[in-house]
Amino acid sequence: MQEKTQGGVNDGKKAIGVPTVTANIGAEWDTPFVPGLTLTSRVIYTGSQYVNATNTLSIPEWTRVDLGARYTFASPWNGKPIVVRASVENVANQAYWASAYSGVITLAAPRTYLVSTTFNF
Repeated sequence: MQEKTQGGVNDGKKAIGVPTVTANIGAEWDTPFVPGLTLTSRVIYTGSQYVNATNTLSIPEWTRVDLGARYTFASPWNGKPIVVRASVENVANQAYWASAYSGVITLAAPRTYLVSTTFNF
């Protein structure tokens, strides 16, 4: 809540860009049928947020689902682990306002594909 605002005009109102609720949950599953393969998932929830100090404009709540996989195997050159990761963020390709800051709202990224590899030397 805002306190000691100029002239007390916005005292007691919610701060800009602070969601009512945020919740994140993730899970990983090491598959028994393919050694080294891990499946991942994540759900992110963000409640509504006010865009202005007077609490007259807001952006709605949103939920995003991400899915991925990770495969770890021994390098044929030195025996150290190599990790290959692939993930999809915003699986449903939802369009939503991700956040508000000082009266500026940010549009979330569309469905995004990510791939990376980690080598140990």
